[in-house]
Amino acid sequence: MSLWGALALSAPACAPSAPPKMVGASDAPVEAPDRAPEPEQHPPSAPVPDDVVERAALPFHALRAANRVSLDQHEFFDELATNDVVCVAEHHDNPHHHWAQLFVIQELARRSKSSGRELGVGFEMFEARFQDTLTHYASGKLDTEALLQSTDYEARWGYPFQYYEPQIVHAVDQGSALVALNASREQVKTVAHGGFSALSDRELRLLGAYDLEDAEHRAQFDKLMQGHPQSGSVDQMYAAQVLWDESMAQNAASWLSERFPARQLVILAGMAHCHRSAIPSRLQRRFAAKVVSVQPLVLSDDDESADLTSQLAGYDYGFVMTPNP
Repeated sequence: MSLWGALALSAPACAPSAPPKMVGASDAPVEAPDRAPEPEQHPPSAPVPDDVVERAALPFHALRAANRVSLDQHEFFDELATNDVVCVAEHHDNPHHHWAQLFVIQELARRSKSSGRELGVGFEMFEARFQDTLTHYASGKLDTEALLQSTDYEARWGYPFQYYEPQIVHAVDQGSALVALNASREQVKTVAHGGFSALSDRELRLLGAYDLEDAEHRAQFDKLMQGHPQSGSVDQMYAAQVLWDESMAQNAASWLSERFPARQLVILAGMAHCHRSAIPSRLQRRFAAKVVSVQPLVLSDDDESADLTSQLAGYDYGFVMTPNP
């Protein structure tokens, strides 16, 4: 698998009259990515058990990154419940991260029911063009096999569905909406080859404004790219990364605005996408929403007294899990 194989992607914001300058435009050939970069992740070849997420449950507490205050579970979920969007990050093949996502969905669904607020769960794993398919699945019109076939899940995402099925099933059981967020593979390849100018006028209009000049976001991308062989323009690859984040932010903002004000969205996405410079800041640019990000962490014995500040840089909370003795 190429370096891209590890990680896949209100009122609509108006596109600027003069979009931000395309950085380092080049005619050099580019190996178009299928997914955004995240080092050291590959879909496992060994079979994944159906209960892989449930098996990954661990004791945990939360850490508020801004002031390094430790929160118990009640305090943590009370704080999350005050936000419009909660982006829960993941390494795609880490079952503990998926268990953290499931726990967040369970707790926020319970609070949403008591408050009468609609809860949605947004997925990087499904391209936005498959929204009707997710809606039909949630309404019971499609079974799991039809969902995976209709969304071309294996080819377009590829990580074992067992990592996501518990989150999806719980959301549906609680009456929560399933929201497809990602850009299409075809759009990503177009941008990776030709930049945003290669998109059609309609695609640009639906995407809204995009920002290629965020220094923090570019620094995060460059860090992910360290050590990877380059076969084309890194700037064009970065444009593809921006497309993922802008597309997911736009689709999330649209879902929120259509249900204003009594709604909340939990987003499941890769670590880089939940960084504050990615989906959160781009969503807030489109819509006056309160957005926070949560990074799951599994501490080893050596980490017990470690300062987690550096690990949580760019995220609002740590979901800090401790292995059972």
